[in-house]
Amino acid sequence: MAKKTAKKKTTRAKPAKKAKSTAKKATAKKKTTAKKTTKKAPKKTQPTGLTIESLSAGAQRIMLANLGLYGEVFDELQTQLKRARATVQEARKNPEKANRQLVARGEKLLDQVKDLLKKSGAPATKQFEKQVKDFREALTKLRRRLER
Repeated sequence: MAKKTAKKKTTRAKPAKKAKSTAKKATAKKKTTAKKTTKKAPKKTQPTGLTIESLSAGAQRIMLANLGLYGEVFDELQTQLKRARATVQEARKNPEKANRQLVARGEKLLDQVKDLLKKSGAPATKQFEKQVKDFREALTKLRRRLER
């Protein structure tokens, strides 16, 4: 009877091994199916709301705005050129008057520059020349001391 029980034990052990191996296969299948479900869906090539047509329309609007800006600048330059030509023609008709106006304008600009220099604290020409002379003398004295 010992042989029969041994046979029974061995036959019982085999199905248990098969159960374990099938259980391993089942868990392996679960892992692979779990991996399949966690895969991300492929991304769309264009975000929602942005299309080639809308980008193209936007680029066209930018180009037209730039073209409009160039047109405005061109018109302004044409206006200034007309004004300059008219001023030159007037100066040719009456040169003495133009000369007086230009001299008056030059004096006005000179006064404005002087006022700006006073406000900025920059020294006047004579003061500046004196400061440069003093600086040069100080440099020569320093050089003499260093040479000793």
